[in-house]
Amino acid sequence: MLETRELRAEGIVLPSNPVTRKSLISTAVLTGILWIVFVFLAANGRLTFPLLPVVGTVWLAYQWRRSMSLTSEKDHLRKERNALGADPC
Repeated sequence: MLETRELRAEGIVLPSNPVTRKSLISTAVLTGILWIVFVFLAANGRLTFPLLPVVGTVWLAYQWRRSMSLTSEKDHLRKERNALGADPC
């Protein structure tokens, strides 16, 4: 919570719902299950369209990219603070 306040004080606004490792893992598991169901149905000759697995994959990529940008932004700020002689986080 303290780190969030420090970032806001420096003018960096974080998203309202931060991407956590747990949310990334759960999205990846759900997307994987959807792909497995799609492959199973397609292998059994059912007429299927992979709309949900594709949407899940796009959402997972978006969340992963968001988490990487937030991580790199935080790392950059830590390096700046260390360069200025502030206490390391």
